[in-house]
Amino acid sequence: MTKAVCILDTSVLLELLDVPDKADDPATYLREFASRVEAGEAMLLPLTAILEAGNFVGQVGNGKVRRMLAQKLVGLVAQALRPASPFTLTPLPDQKELASDLDGFVDWCKQRSGLGDLLIKTTWERQCAVQPKQRRVYVWSKDAHLQGYDRE
Repeated sequence: MTKAVCILDTSVLLELLDVPDKADDPATYLREFASRVEAGEAMLLPLTAILEAGNFVGQVGNGKVRRMLAQKLVGLVAQALRPASPFTLTPLPDQKELASDLDGFVDWCKQRSGLGDLLIKTTWERQCAVQPKQRRVYVWSKDAHLQGYDRE
């Protein structure tokens, strides 16, 4: 049985990709990622994090670096599509779930947080609902307001 379910936030994905001006300590995050995978944690990669990271990659000023990062991101997502990957793509919300998520967006914005973070939070809630109670479900994020989403 998987020991924990880790939902990667965009901030951590940017560290793993080593995106200029967004990554502070990629080597530490890569070591931590390897440690979590070795510990048997399931690493969930939400589409939200992929899209947001892709936007940051697309904004990198240096064309060679932008291309290298784009290839790295594509490779990581392609890896997540394979069964033996340390990553699993999170299921997309259905129309009813997305409508519910959007209903909460106006109030969510009061804390100066965007739609991507709201979708990370609702991914966490949905994982908590489907995972056994004895399994930890948490968001791995550099953002303090997302770090609190951790069901021990």
